[in-house]
Amino acid sequence: MGLSLLSVLLSIAGLVGPDWPEFRGANAKGVAPGLIPIQDGNLPPPAWTVPLPGQGWSSPVVRDGLLVLTAAIPDAEPAKNWKFAVLAFDPATGEERFRTVVFERPADGLPKIHAKNSHASPTPVLTDRGIVAHFGHVGTALLDSGGKVIWKRDGFYSKPVHGGGASPVVVAGKVLLPCDGLDLQALVALDLETGKDSWRLDRNAKPSRPFSFATVCPLDQKQDARVLTAASDVVQLVQANTGKEIWRMPYSGYSVVPRPMAVTDSLAVLSTGYDKPRLLCVRLGDLQPGQERLAWSMEKNAPLTPTPLLVDGKLLVLADNGVLSALKPASGEQLWQERLQGAYSASPIQVGGQVLTVSETGRVTVFSAGEKFGKMAAHDLNERSLSTPAVAGSWLYVRTEKGLRGWKLR
Repeated sequence: MGLSLLSVLLSIAGLVGPDWPEFRGANAKGVAPGLIPIQDGNLPPPAWTVPLPGQGWSSPVVRDGLLVLTAAIPDAEPAKNWKFAVLAFDPATGEERFRTVVFERPADGLPKIHAKNSHASPTPVLTDRGIVAHFGHVGTALLDSGGKVIWKRDGFYSKPVHGGGASPVVVAGKVLLPCDGLDLQALVALDLETGKDSWRLDRNAKPSRPFSFATVCPLDQKQDARVLTAASDVVQLVQANTGKEIWRMPYSGYSVVPRPMAVTDSLAVLSTGYDKPRLLCVRLGDLQPGQERLAWSMEKNAPLTPTPLLVDGKLLVLADNGVLSALKPASGEQLWQERLQGAYSASPIQVGGQVLTVSETGRVTVFSAGEKFGKMAAHDLNERSLSTPAVAGSWLYVRTEKGLRGWKLR
């Protein structure tokens, strides 16, 4: 009887946990357990596919048996009005749980967006308090697990360039929102419980092109947690509960998209964005006399869009042109390099011992990243995809231009 009950509980747990609650999953590492099913060098057909309304490149997020996405839904073609919605599904079947419209805006009041962007690109965050949904300059909201709006705030800036992109992050009871447009360049913090202002930290970088889209990277989840935030011409280390700037480092770059990420206890990497991206590795702690904040840099095949991935002590850097580089995190020394087919915007993720990438045209590549590159499988979605995949429990989720697909993991 005990073994039978245990089997049932393990079966249920395989459907709904562990979670993937924010962009790039738990702790923003892009790593989850599991085994991607491979048949004769290909992925099998997905277990289910559901159509999605409107447009959006936000990534799927999953927590406590709820799968959530955001979408911007036009009323016609061409649109006269847009509805900004939070969509929730059953993570095991794709059955829709609810659809809540949070904001509505006339089309002529929205700025133009980049061809690779959407009006719903920031990925929501699932918290103990509920769903934090963010639509860039349009606004931010907190919903409960049934889709009821608890609070919402209009956006803090009105002149974005290319649309929104940075996803919200929740640290120390604060919702952190990078706001980097023409009329405001700041990191804004809201109280998670109430949505009221907590603090605002100006960039004070005075870049010639001030727009950027990089999601904040928490270094830990303590009450006095520090976060790394990158924007045009500057990266800042900030105390999350107070907004105090601990240190800053200037560089040259704008339209920064990749999320900064810690690669050791004392080092983190970030990309400088346009015009010529560089991957910078910075020292996180206090500097010793004569020591520079910059530890090393990568000048060639740095990413404009995908966030790097740390796999078994190796830093995988995927450039937009498909060049994949494996580096030593401490020194930047290249271990090997491979070219994947296609162009890339989605960030790579790790599932067990496998790495998965999705190209802009929907080509999925699964490979091992040991002492050398080892291709394991390929699969064509035959549909555009710019959204980073997600893994929760025993499921892999990939968002495409028109739908969401779910694969059962082994």
